[in-house]
Formats: sequence, C-alpha cells, structure tokens
Amino acid sequence: MKEKEMYSIVKKVRDEVYKKYEVEVGPEYKAGINNRVSPKNCYEKSYQYIFSHNIDTLSLVHGYSEGRIPIPHAWVEFNNVIFDGVYQRFYDKKLYSEARKLIKVIVYSRESAINSLLENNNYGPWGG
Repeated sequence: MKEKEMYSIVKKVRDEVYKKYEVEVGPEYKAGINNRVSPKNCYEKSYQYIFSHNIDTLSLVHGYSEGRIPIPHAWVEFNNVIFDGVYQRFYDKKLYSEARKLIKVIVYSRESAINSLLENNNYGPWGG
C-alpha cells in the first residue's frame, strides 16, 4: 500500500470511526498538536508528546490493540484521557480503549520514558 493511500485510510478511520470518542482538553495539552495523521509512528509520536509536554500526570503506555492479529501500539494517558499520537487526537479513555481493544503491557512515567529512549536509542517498544 502506498503511503498516500495509507494516510487517507487512517485519516478516514480517525474522522469517521473514532471521532465520537474525542474529548476536549485544556490548552496545555493541545500545544504542538497538528491535524496530520501519522500511520506506523505510534511509538515515536507518543514519546514526542510526553517529552514535549512537561506535565506530571502523563504516562506513556506500550501495549497492543487486540484483534485477529494483535497490533503493537503506544499511546499517552492522563486523567481519563488517551492521546493517540497516530491520530493526533484526545479520546475518552474508557470508551476508546474498549473500541480499540487496547491492552496495556507497560506504563512509563515521563522520566522513565526519557531514560528508556536514551538506553535503547529508539522510540520503542522497549520491553519492560
């Protein structure tokens, strides 16, 4: 599949399937967010978000989306919200987790995420 086709499909899923789970967040959380989806970049985009937002309540999560074939995935959680770096959107944690069938494997604080990146020299997954 060509990159442009993948981008169009992922954008359509974001705008038509998951839009109903979106929530509003304060401006401190929205800083630096853009409208461009980023297929296959969940680890990088989730890490970049937690790194660029020095907010104590943020957690970086590595896990997967359960289905016929489990798909590795990363996202950011805070309060009752998930930020999905692929979609560049904020979602109701419970509803979005259920819809995506998200399974947590490991949760990182901002500090432990930064240390893990430095130790592994990549955005993840890092193991545990």
